[in-house]
Amino acid sequence: LNFHGFLLLDDALQNSDWDRRANMVDHLVELVRSSGWQIFYFTMDDHLRDLFRSKAAVIPDDFQYYGLENGAA
Repeated sequence: LNFHGFLLLDDALQNSDWDRRANMVDHLVELVRSSGWQIFYFTMDDHLRDLFRSKAAVIPDDFQYYGLENGAA
């Protein structure tokens, strides 16, 4: 059985220090790459947004970013 799951995370890394944030984002991106899982990460933190956008460059076909600021996508 090949099950692909998903995670819904609402600022789950908000209170982590900046070094750990980068490490955890790396692990989440690797989870997507290795397992096919989907991750929905909601944040109001620009640093976390930028980390996800930069680190997810290794999965360009599988990464989508939606921003609410000024209708940006």
